[in-house]
Amino acid sequence: MNHELRERAKNALGELKIAITKSVERLQSINYRKACEESLAALQGHLTLKWNKLKKNELKTNRLLQSAEPKGKNPALLVKNVPNEIDNNEIVNIIFDQNRDIFADGERSKDINLKFTLKKFPNTRHVVCELSPNLHQKCLSSVYLRFE
Repeated sequence: MNHELRERAKNALGELKIAITKSVERLQSINYRKACEESLAALQGHLTLKWNKLKKNELKTNRLLQSAEPKGKNPALLVKNVPNEIDNNEIVNIIFDQNRDIFADGERSKDINLKFTLKKFPNTRHVVCELSPNLHQKCLSSVYLRFE
């Protein structure tokens, strides 16, 4: 009987020891997480202040840098099968001269910018033009451009 009592006390003590250890570990991990979160928040606030100060100082000292919002892209128009004999400078003038109905509202040839050439064939090439949004809508509504 004495032996059984000892075994039960030993088992109960072991279970109690395990429960205490688990609760202590849980408290330690919670405290550790809180400490990490607090130190990260303090570090982030400190770095943000330094970064803002550095940006302001850099903008004050460097007169070449100016902050501005990014500009949106203008729509593009693909002009296919342009003869190679025609220079890039002439393409805008030809489009403007031969399509007066589209450019009647006062848009100028300055509203068309040649961006790049897509493909070159032996006699022709494809040219990508950048247009103003209003002009792009007019070109799409007219279905085609005259280019002879």
